[in-house]
Amino acid sequence: WEESLYNKDRMIVAARVVHSTDVVEINTYEQLREIDSDSNQLKTDAIQVICEALKAKAEEITDITVLKKGMTNRSFLFTCKGKKYIMRIPGEGTDQLINRRQEAAVYQAIDGKHICDDIAYINPKNGYKITEFLEGARVCDPLNYEDVKKCMKRLHAFHDLKLKVN
Repeated sequence: WEESLYNKDRMIVAARVVHSTDVVEINTYEQLREIDSDSNQLKTDAIQVICEALKAKAEEITDITVLKKGMTNRSFLFTCKGKKYIMRIPGEGTDQLINRRQEAAVYQAIDGKHICDDIAYINPKNGYKITEFLEGARVCDPLNYEDVKKCMKRLHAFHDLKLKVN
């Protein structure tokens, strides 16, 4: 898009030259909060949901790190009151792929059974979800026999629960 600023070899938009001491680079939510705590950019749905779900103030939400984007969601890691969480924000069109009401019902059915991460918040209407971060969690290594054996044992135990969800 930078080409649109040029006519042949001449820039058609005049640059405003400022001294480096008059400019501040902002790369994180927390940096923006430090510089301009009243910025409208700080007032997001996600922050509001976190505050309500975790009974926290926006200032208590720290260490926000965007996680690798998945196929369907945007997620970020954050700390609140000394505890790490992950918030999932569904991507556009995911409601066509995933039944969020059924997902919430599944989480309700497996609650307390130590099958997955602990859910701090889930909204079956918009798909927002906050889970406690599991330090050191990883996927099963399909090339490691012991890993696969443990996974199959857990899967068998899960099936033995005979859980039902409407």
